[in-house]
Amino acid sequence: ASMIANVLYTIPSATSQSMFAEGSHDERQLKQYTVGALKVTGLICVPAILVILLFGKWILQLFGGAYSHEAYPLLVVFALTTPFVSFFFIANTVLKIRHQMKALLASSLGLAVIAIGLSFYTKQYGEAGYGYALLGAYALCSLFLGYMLVGRKHARF
Repeated sequence: ASMIANVLYTIPSATSQSMFAEGSHDERQLKQYTVGALKVTGLICVPAILVILLFGKWILQLFGGAYSHEAYPLLVVFALTTPFVSFFFIANTVLKIRHQMKALLASSLGLAVIAIGLSFYTKQYGEAGYGYALLGAYALCSLFLGYMLVGRKHARF
């Protein structure tokens, strides 16, 4: 499940790297680059998420029947985490371009601390519980990043 999710997560990673290359040369057009990156990521990720949700059990059967049964709930949670992962990658790219390194560090460190902390509470749900912890961590960090980038406009952290 994590291998498949990592393939899915390469989409926002690649898009944000492209955005970083463009935004580093012309920060005045950062808003257009950000909107473009979000659109491209959404256009690719939404169908990919739907494929995983609809055909994930059969995809996992390529690795064996036990994988399909055991890992499908985790794969679903990973797929549903993708929009938050996408926003996280793209928002962190905006922070890099704006040279807001303290906010970038805070978001990355926050993601790790929150994911580890939540995993203690969600481990009772088995493997999918760790996916829930990751989902919660990316969602909370996305709220923080949204506030940093939109709520406070160009505030420095």
